[in-house]
Amino acid sequence: MRGRFITFEGIDGAGKSTHLDWFGDQLKARGISVVCTREPGGSDLAEELRELLLQRPMSLATELLLVFAARRDHLARGGSLEAGSRVERHGATGAAGRLVTPRQPPGRRPD
Repeated sequence: MRGRFITFEGIDGAGKSTHLDWFGDQLKARGISVVCTREPGGSDLAEELRELLLQRPMSLATELLLVFAARRDHLARGGSLEAGSRVERHGATGAAGRLVTPRQPPGRRPD
């Protein structure tokens, strides 16, 4: 079987890790080689950076640089980028969401 890159997307607490673990187990049961990891994470340093990202308030730029530092360390140690939550989603919906000020047109209300 040719290699595949599969990601599980969703908001925090949606069950990405649970589904990733289940799906990985299903593939392994069929004899398919699977590497599961998460981003940021996957190496000792990347896991420490992940904890820092989750626990400390910081600017968007700092947050994204730490995410990329975690990715670089993970790859330098022979890791792969199959992940439960990718940095691209993180930057688009996680960190950048803090920069958006909700506005609605005059006279309009959300459904």
